[in-house]
Amino acid sequence: MIGGMDKEMLSAFVEEVKSYLPTMLDSIENFKKDPTRLADLDQAKRLFHLIKGSTSMVGYSSLSHMAYFAEDILDKVAKGQAILNQNLVNLLQQTIFQIEVYLDGIGTNNLNEKRIFLEVFKGFRRFKNLPEELDEIEFEKLLPNQLETRETPGFESFDMESPIISPVDFNVNIEQIVPELLEVFFEEAEEHIQNISKILLLLEEKPDQ
Repeated sequence: MIGGMDKEMLSAFVEEVKSYLPTMLDSIENFKKDPTRLADLDQAKRLFHLIKGSTSMVGYSSLSHMAYFAEDILDKVAKGQAILNQNLVNLLQQTIFQIEVYLDGIGTNNLNEKRIFLEVFKGFRRFKNLPEELDEIEFEKLLPNQLETRETPGFESFDMESPIISPVDFNVNIEQIVPELLEVFFEEAEEHIQNISKILLLLEEKPDQ
């Protein structure tokens, strides 16, 4: 066991997330070549969103932040507030590379979150033309107590105060929700369930672990 998480479950989780990365790279490159391919842009944005949510749920808040930065930029591209030029493509490719490095660190139980996340954090600050001399100060404000070289956490390390995943108000009348939003929600929920089911099968096979 690693933390509160079985090694086999952890390996399945890491491989599941890593399986998204080639599709994300292809989708970004396809949209760069042909901006009319909005489905590719949406695919990349959706997978960053999926990584953001799933990694936050199991306690990897810095990885969740990295995915959030990329999702936020792609959302601006989708809204016409940013252009997917080569510099931005390079930044997104580097972010995906660092996500893979992070996942490899989880798999080997030798994760240096601070070094990996700082690289991504600086990249997005340069893209936004924010002053380099304030990088370290702003970085420490973001996650001051979490970014150390550490052993892989388990489910018990889930941070309820993560700035990425906001508390949800479930006191909502479903009849008041726009049908299109419900459709998107159920599609994403189904995908989450399908991915998590792989891990649940491992639990059923080894109920005592």
